[in-house]
Amino acid sequence: MNEKTAIETDAVRDAFKAKGIGVMVGDWTSSDPAITRFLEARGRSGVPLYLWYPAGKEGQELPQLLTIATLTALN
Repeated sequence: MNEKTAIETDAVRDAFKAKGIGVMVGDWTSSDPAITRFLEARGRSGVPLYLWYPAGKEGQELPQLLTIATLTALN
């Protein structure tokens, strides 16, 4: 749902491109042990998990329900 309504929209793609923001996707389809450990380290037992890594700072967890406004406001 988030991909279709927020992440993969022209507005978000354009905002991310203008701000030099890259996107990384972890695929947990096959229950990769490394991703499982990553989730557990953040107190999560499943996905989705959206993280924002501002330059030079620790990762911040984003809400599970994303909006275009939430994503285009990231700096």
